[in-house]
Amino acid sequence: MKRLMSTPPQFRVIIAMLMLALAVPLHAQPANEEPADDATGDESTDNDTDSGERAGPVTLQWGAVQGAAGYRIQVSKPDGEIVVEKTTTEARTVLQLPPGEFRIRVASLDRFYRASQWSGWAPLNVQRSVPPRLNRITTSGEGIDPPNIIIVGTPFFRQTRVRVSKNGAELPVSEIRLDNNKNLVVTMALGSRLQPGAYEVEVINPGNKSARSELRILSEDEQEQIAVNQETTAQPEDPLPEPGAWFGGFYWTSLVPGLPEYRDGNYVTGTAWLGTFLAMIAFSSSQAQAANSTVTSQENDFFYQVLNDPVYALAYSQTTNVDTNEFIQLYVLSQLNRSSLEPSYSLAAGNYYIAGGAAILIWLSHIFLYYDGGSLLDGSESVFDSNPRASIQSVYFQNPLNSNDKINGMQLTIQF
Repeated sequence: MKRLMSTPPQFRVIIAMLMLALAVPLHAQPANEEPADDATGDESTDNDTDSGERAGPVTLQWGAVQGAAGYRIQVSKPDGEIVVEKTTTEARTVLQLPPGEFRIRVASLDRFYRASQWSGWAPLNVQRSVPPRLNRITTSGEGIDPPNIIIVGTPFFRQTRVRVSKNGAELPVSEIRLDNNKNLVVTMALGSRLQPGAYEVEVINPGNKSARSELRILSEDEQEQIAVNQETTAQPEDPLPEPGAWFGGFYWTSLVPGLPEYRDGNYVTGTAWLGTFLAMIAFSSSQAQAANSTVTSQENDFFYQVLNDPVYALAYSQTTNVDTNEFIQLYVLSQLNRSSLEPSYSLAAGNYYIAGGAAILIWLSHIFLYYDGGSLLDGSESVFDSNPRASIQSVYFQNPLNSNDKINGMQLTIQF
């Protein structure tokens, strides 16, 4: 029997990161997410997609056709393989689709539930939504009517909404668009002015995944005072890193199972990941202590230590005048005692390695599943940004259906 390490070395770095993560504030928590409404009463014949990525709810609506007994929806991959075929009696439905490129079409059904005419295939792009990260909020400057608010951050989508409020009163917004740098440009209503003061800016990605920040408009006196202070007291300083950042924008909090889910507002999933991971580490450590206590009991057994060392055994036999038969009996008893402890040691040692291996497997699985095998770097154009976590967010037609199709006015909407 050998002594085991109470805390496996591969866990010590992870535990240290976890303790440091709990001491550092996480990023801004997203607003509560409303559940998607998929209680449509549809009869579904959805086929499972084999993309390997997590599916999420996608709401589809279209103009009702007079006299139609129902509708049939087909979703295919770009190569033509049908991945979803669904029948519904309403002019809307909720599909479960993973991120990716698809095609979609709809047909109205006659009273015998036969497809009378199909619409044309329309391209469908399914992406994921995450809470936005707001890096900087500025205005377009003086003398511009209506004023613009420029929001720098990531990620933003065409369906992203923005609310601007002051003292709890929401201000009218006339347009929200993405510029060439993928920043949000919010045009206020014509004739509105941004008076000096504090404004709350809330950016809402599809799925009600939001983040808030404050925009402060300074008066002329405040601007002059800031300029004076900068000239007299400002000292050059290195920019402070964001909480949890390592070199190159690497976020070590993303390595601890459960913490990224907490950051995204998925508290149940985060608790499950973190609780299971810590439980495996705690159980592995307890089993190591149990095995080590068995080893300690052997080390404290005088006869076992003496009789299993030839030098000590010879010295003991000479000093105590123990005859050979008694010496053999003592040796046999010590071996029997050791044999009685062997099963408990083997069980504890086995549990130690199994629980430790399970903790490593949970850690690796979380990285693979959460990031879909993508990058862990928060670069502006990294795989992390283009394939983020959380639920399905954005579905839209790249090209509208032809106006002469049987079903006109079809549009895809996001369930908020």
